[in-house]
Amino acid sequence: MNGCKSTPQTPPPPEMKDLNIIDWLSLPPPDDELWGIGSAVAEKDYEAMLTATARAKASIRQQLQRYVDSALKRYNEQVDAENRADDSLIEGVAFEINNMLLSESIVNKREQTPNKVWWYRVSYKKPDARTAVFQIFDGEIERYPEFNPNRAIVFFDEQMGKTDPPFVTSK
Repeated sequence: MNGCKSTPQTPPPPEMKDLNIIDWLSLPPPDDELWGIGSAVAEKDYEAMLTATARAKASIRQQLQRYVDSALKRYNEQVDAENRADDSLIEGVAFEINNMLLSESIVNKREQTPNKVWWYRVSYKKPDARTAVFQIFDGEIERYPEFNPNRAIVFFDEQMGKTDPPFVTSK
């Protein structure tokens, strides 16, 4: 008996819809918006949807916090020693950013994958973000009269001008 060893036929590549990949996840936001992406799975859809939305907003807050941290670092490099933002001012600003409601934000995409994960994308206009951060900066003048929020917001604007991909928050 003779025979030749043959290799098994390679299966076709899976279709994109079978991979549970959302096509809009990697898109960059427009220049005038920040995007946050959140995902969640739960026994009840409404619970997953609420959680995914909250996580998307949290990812926007994380972006804002990163911009504020960089802005205050640049601010401290540019001003003289007695006008610097000290640790307690920075912590106070971080606390306020973390507790922002983002009431002007909107859900602009949502989708459930076949594996029952809800994905949400929330957009937040940069002018709204600037106004909110400036109000936080301005609120620190009472406690820190040496702090110059007008100067700090310039550095924040520079940071926000950079195009970053949206953060994905799933936990």
